[in-house]
Amino acid sequence: MPHFLRQRAGMVSAMFLLAFPGCLFVRTSEHIITVKANGGGEGIIHLIDIRSTAPSDSLVKRDFDELMNAYGAATVEEFESYGRKITGKRLRVLGDTLMAEITYTFSSLGAIDGLRATKDEMTLTFAPEREVTRTNGKKSQTEDGGTLITWERDAERLVYEVWEKQIPSSTSLAPLYMKYLR
Repeated sequence: MPHFLRQRAGMVSAMFLLAFPGCLFVRTSEHIITVKANGGGEGIIHLIDIRSTAPSDSLVKRDFDELMNAYGAATVEEFESYGRKITGKRLRVLGDTLMAEITYTFSSLGAIDGLRATKDEMTLTFAPEREVTRTNGKKSQTEDGGTLITWERDAERLVYEVWEKQIPSSTSLAPLYMKYLR
């Protein structure tokens, strides 16, 4: 997994941005996964506050340019190689915050990065550096101080929001995106 994205998945979070080069950071990710009886389903990922951790304006601009270039076919191909199919994607700005929304389908729970499913339950585990701020599952602490979310195996909707506890020095990409749109 590339090193540039400080918000590490291990879970579904930010999996779409994992193919982007540069020094990108996503402060918060929200996930809504709808599971069908056959194990397939649909997902929505909201990436909130996409930033660059590059140390200079020229490198921030390069990160933004690479983000825009990578938002195309190669990134889709990598995302879909795990058994997911992108059905929509968009970037938008709210105030000074750049956000992305990725909608996708999947044919089996195995396509959801980090999701473990047994006959009784489904679980996701997050590192101690990340905080689960909202979920419709049951939260518990792992031995290393991380968070485990557990859902009943027959849950039809998995919802969780995760944010980074420590925010590195970074620059919002929203102003560059607004300039790009002009």
